[in-house]
Amino acid sequence: MAKITIGIVTFNRIDLLKRAVKSVLSQSYKNYIIFIGNDNPKNKINLKMLGLKSNKKIKIFNHKKNIGERNNLNYLLKKCKTDLFCWLGDDDYLHKDFFKILEKQFKKKKI
Repeated sequence: MAKITIGIVTFNRIDLLKRAVKSVLSQSYKNYIIFIGNDNPKNKINLKMLGLKSNKKIKIFNHKKNIGERNNLNYLLKKCKTDLFCWLGDDDYLHKDFFKILEKQFKKKKI
């Protein structure tokens, strides 16, 4: 399966965001990149706030002004360079084999 971009938009919910990002980082399928769109210009997010060290798989976009959820979603989608894209809410988390199971289904149906 091709590389997947996982888009997460957030506004001032760092504890939930940590859990969401951790669920992606613990995936058994490793061919992904995470885009985080932070729509709170007063509270910039960095990897340290997420309890992480440098990680090339994570790109954080701290917007200079609040652009609204729809524009934040569209911004991340426009930044995507991979063939596959998946949304994840900052208050969601994934089963550790989510993408592995998805890959199996893609192969089964020859997608």
